Amino acid sequence: MWISRQMPARFTHPIGLAMALLISACSAVAERDFGERLPRLGGDESALAELTATELDQLARVSTSLVVTLVQHPELDPLTTTIQISRPSSAFGNTLLRALEDAGYGIQQVEADQGKRYVAYRRRLAETDRGPVTDYEISVGDVLLRREFVHAAGSFYPVDEQPARGLDRLPQARPVAREVFERARTRRRLAELETDVALPGSLTRLRRTALSFGHDETRSLGAGNKQAVSILVRDTEPGDLFVITACTDADGRNEAARLRGLRVVDEFRGHGLPVSSLRLAPCRRASYRHQSGDSPVPVEVVQYRQRMTR
Repeated sequence: MWISRQMPARFTHPIGLAMALLISACSAVAERDFGERLPRLGGDESALAELTATELDQLARVSTSLVVTLVQHPELDPLTTTIQISRPSSAFGNTLLRALEDAGYGIQQVEADQGKRYVAYRRRLAETDRGPVTDYEISVGDVLLRREFVHAAGSFYPVDEQPARGLDRLPQARPVAREVFERARTRRRLAELETDVALPGSLTRLRRTALSFGHDETRSLGAGNKQAVSILVRDTEPGDLFVITACTDADGRNEAARLRGLRVVDEFRGHGLPVSSLRLAPCRRASYRHQSGDSPVPVEVVQYRQRMTR
C-alpha cells in the first residue's frame, strides 16, 4: 500500500482521520526493532512481528534455556561443533537460531534435513491435567531436548526440570545463560585468533614491546599498558602486523594468560585496528622469561612491517 508523505491540511474528514490512525499504527509496527532477536545469518522479521513484545521476550527466554543446556553436552561443544539448520520461518525458529549463534556454534544453512548435526525443532500446545501448556523441543542429531511451559494469569514458567534424552552425561550445575554464552564466545574468539602459521616473507620485525601485568589472574591493562598500545597504534602503517604472545608456561597451558592476550587484542581493536592486523600466538612451552620482561606476567607484542622494496 503506497501512502503519500504529505497530508493535506483539510484532511480532517472521519475517513481521513481513520486513515491517519492506520498510518500511525503501520508506522509503529515498522519501527519495532528486532535486531537482538533476528539471526545474524538472516531471519524472518515478519514472523517476529506477529508476536507482542512480551510474547517475543518469553520465546527468546525459552530458546536460550534450551541452548544453555545444549552447550553443556560433551559432544556439542560450540567450539568444535558445526550444526546444520534450515532458514527459519517461525518466531520460535528465529529466536532459537539466534540463541545458537550467540552460543558460538558454527552454523551451516541447508535446504532440508541434511548433516550429522541437523537442528530440528517444534512447538506444541497441549491440554494437560496441569492445565494448558506449551511444549518446546529441539533435537541436534541424536540429542533431544524438551521443556514444557505454563502460561497462566500473565505468568510464564517451566512445568518441571528439563527432561532430555542423550544428555545423561550432563553436569548437574547449570550456569546462567550469560556465563555459558560468554565462555563459548571467548573460546571461539581464541580459536579464530590463535595461529602459529608462518609469517609472510615480506614482513620484517620492527620492534618488541613487553606489557607488564601485576599478577597472574589479572586482565586489567592499567594506564601504562594502555599508553604503550596507543603509541604502537600511532606508529602503524598499512600492512603492519602485531603478533601478541601471552601464554608462555612450563607446561604450555595457561588459560588466564590466553585471556590476557585476548584483552590486549581487544585494546588494539578499540583503537580501530582490524583483526587482520592482529595475531594471537598459541600457548607454547617455555621455562624462562625474556630478560626484558621484568613483570612476573609479561605479554609480548612484536610489530612487523612490510620490507622496503627498491
